[in-house]
This record gives sequence, C-alpha cells and structure tokens, in this order.
Amino acid sequence: MSTKIKLTSLLLSAALVCGAVPAFAAEKAAPKPLSQTFDQMVIIPYDYHGKAFINGEKTDLYGDYDIVQRSGRVLVPIRLMGTLASQFRSQGEWQTIWEAKKPDDVTFVNYGLKKTIKFKVNSTTMLVNNESKKMDVAPQKIGGRVVLPLRSAAEALGKNIQWLDGLIVMGDEVVDEKSSETLAVKNRILTQLKDTRKPVVDEKRLTPITKFGDTIYYTKPIYQSSGILERLYRKTDGKKEILVDIPGEPC
Repeated sequence: MSTKIKLTSLLLSAALVCGAVPAFAAEKAAPKPLSQTFDQMVIIPYDYHGKAFINGEKTDLYGDYDIVQRSGRVLVPIRLMGTLASQFRSQGEWQTIWEAKKPDDVTFVNYGLKKTIKFKVNSTTMLVNNESKKMDVAPQKIGGRVVLPLRSAAEALGKNIQWLDGLIVMGDEVVDEKSSETLAVKNRILTQLKDTRKPVVDEKRLTPITKFGDTIYYTKPIYQSSGILERLYRKTDGKKEILVDIPGEPC
C-alpha cells in the first residue's frame, strides 16, 4: 500500500472517530434507579395530604390543597405547583402571580432564570417567555380554585414528570421505573406517605350563619391531624345538605 493511501485511510478513520463524539454527547442521559436520584426529586402521593419527600427528606407542605384527577389527567392547585417548583436547589424561587381582578390568569415568574410562564383557564395555550406552547389539557377552575395540568406545567418549568404506582415523581433526571432498586425505594416511600387519617366531622356542632327562604347556611368543623377546618354547607328543607365551595385560601 502506498504512503498516500495509508495517509488517506488514517485521516478518514480520524474523521469518523471525531464525528462520533458529538452524536453520543447529544443523547439523553440513561434512566437511573430512584435510589440514585432520590435526593434530587420531589415525590408526592396521589392521595396528597400535606406530606412529600423533597430532596430526600420527608417534609410537611402546609396548605389546604387537593390534587384532582379528571379524564386520566392530574391537575394541581396553582400555589401547590409553585411551591413544588421552588423546592429544586438549582432553579431558585418561582413566584406565583394571581389577581382577583383577573381570576382566569396565572403567571409563574423566575427572575433568576429570566423565565415567565402564563396560563389561562380553559385555554390549551400557555406562553413561555411569550412563546406559545400547546397543552393537551387546559387549566380549569374546580371548587373555586384554579388547577393546572401537572405534566404541562412541570415541563414548562423544566422538569420531568413520572407516575410510579401511586406516586408523582418530579425532577431533572429520568427514573428507571423497572429497576429493582427503584421498586424497593418506591415501596418504602409509599409506606411512609400513606394517609392513615380519617377525617372526623362533628355532626352535632353546627354553627348557623343565615337563612334565605327555606334554605339555611351553616358551618361544620372537620377534625384533621393538621388542625380543624371549618366548611360551609347549605340545606334546603326536604333535601340533602350541600357543601359550598368558597374561592380563596382557608384562613
């Protein structure tokens, strides 16, 4: 083989090797067992009751929040979503903006990341730094509160979302759901986050508020491990009582 042919072959081989590096670098990181990513994740159960694992520690998140499931989609209250997003050390704080004069508009702002995300009730379009992004489910108003589609909101915030046998796992990494290490950690988490409480309603303690025609309005206390919650009801003669949802946060 001539010297010229040998040199050409060497150059071709070098080009192929060097060209392969960017291709491998562009690939997404392989999924990891939950045991390896546990201290970087936010993990909450479907039956959320104020407790979660955040960055590897079991934590109480105070607030009367309910996670809603509609048509196979998970929706979360705006303030809970903002609270969860701010738990990641790398991102800094997300501010939630909601105004009574614009009740259908919700904005998340992170000044450190220079990122703004805008949602509108019943609209499947969100604005990420004023760029339109489509969602498969629109934000909704349920029980007087605005709830956001969890997957779309999390992805807009730059986070990956996975559902793991009753757990919602949110973070930067992709979890290997079939790993034996993941399954072992998952079972321990489920045990620790299991809601064993049974809300107790004191039927005898009714506090009348007002009466309009044949309908009476009153409050009843519900005893929970986190404290006492007063709920408003109305009852019309000859009919069952109805829980009245009031907009805003409990005082």
